[in-house]
Amino acid sequence: MSTPSSELYICSGVGLNNNYEHSIYFPNATAQQAYFGGKWVKRFTAYSYIRRSWTLRVESKYDDAVTWNYLYFRNSSTGKWYYYFITNIEYTND
Repeated sequence: MSTPSSELYICSGVGLNNNYEHSIYFPNATAQQAYFGGKWVKRFTAYSYIRRSWTLRVESKYDDAVTWNYLYFRNSSTGKWYYYFITNIEYTND
């Protein structure tokens, strides 16, 4: 079993949508990170490795989760940030 070392940030209020009708130009990665850093509302660090195409399960209240619209994460093995739209929230159980 690997040691949890990935960071996951859940954002709310990001003014983008997955139709890509509007986008934000960032002059560099630092500016991009600063923008999204101001939008995160929930942080998770107990993930061992996050795959880019998997569904993520997190512990949260459903009423909070329905306000989320974006996430970003990085795995410590690569250090690269990945950014994704949240397109579905599903309640699993208590």
